[in-house]
Amino acid sequence: MPFYKIGHASLLGALHLLHPGVEVPTPEQLSVIFLDRAHTKVLTVTLTSKVVTFVTDGWTYINGQDVVNYVVVCGEFAFFLESVYTGTQAHDTEFLSADVERVIAKYDFLEVGAVVTDNTSANQTTWRALQ
Repeated sequence: MPFYKIGHASLLGALHLLHPGVEVPTPEQLSVIFLDRAHTKVLTVTLTSKVVTFVTDGWTYINGQDVVNYVVVCGEFAFFLESVYTGTQAHDTEFLSADVERVIAKYDFLEVGAVVTDNTSANQTTWRALQ
């Protein structure tokens, strides 16, 4: 069910009929706050005390925007962490190194054993900078 439907009058009416006084989250709360909380909880429960591989990939979106995606992999699990639209920022060694370190620090409960990138020249120098 799309998140925006939580605010539909018929659904709200039915919920209030079944459970008077129930407080229903807004579509924004459901799609942002609660979804982010659930994502973090699944990551924490599944990956705590496990070594993960941190995967990054830069690409150009169909609208011409440059994007860097961050994913962690552990065994049969792969979890999307975030996408960063980089705008006019060049994907150079300084930017890539700082951004990889930023994302790893943000998810400080993950034990990163390896970082995987493609083999562009900027990523090759990023490997050396991160070591």
